[in-house]
Amino acid sequence: MIKVLDLIGEFGPVILFVITIFLLRFKANLLVYYCVGMLLKAIINALLKVIIQQPRPIEDPKLFNSTLQYNRSHRFYYQMPYDKYGMPSGHASSVFYSTMFVHLAFRDIRTTLLYLLISVLTMFQRVNNLYHSITQVISGAFVGILVGWGTFYMATQHKMGSLQRKKDDFAPMFN
Repeated sequence: MIKVLDLIGEFGPVILFVITIFLLRFKANLLVYYCVGMLLKAIINALLKVIIQQPRPIEDPKLFNSTLQYNRSHRFYYQMPYDKYGMPSGHASSVFYSTMFVHLAFRDIRTTLLYLLISVLTMFQRVNNLYHSITQVISGAFVGILVGWGTFYMATQHKMGSLQRKKDDFAPMFN
């Protein structure tokens, strides 16, 4: 049972992305904005990681520092055990982005609770396996919520040509 929960936490962003694509399949405008927002969220998250440069928690700080020094000297940054930086959590920002967007799009309590359950499992898994600290997953969730809200707001402001009732011009009607 613990292994299943750990897998749900590990693949939470993918699970929620696939479910969201399915739920939005008949809402083309929201689907496009959701996908563009997911890309925007990933860019913002990557920029924040580079700006903040807070390392991931690791049991052996000497190992982390030596790997970081090796990567800097060889200009190759993707050989670290867990990746380079952990602030903010990309997993947490992804699941909370999906949660916020779907909550605003459907306003269905059952769907929102399911998304929240997967989001919390993802946060727990990231902290439990030492991929992130509690602060890193909370900040990632905050980023995801903000981008999700902003993206949904932009989607609802976009109008595809609104239909308006024509004013009566009092023209005669003929049968």
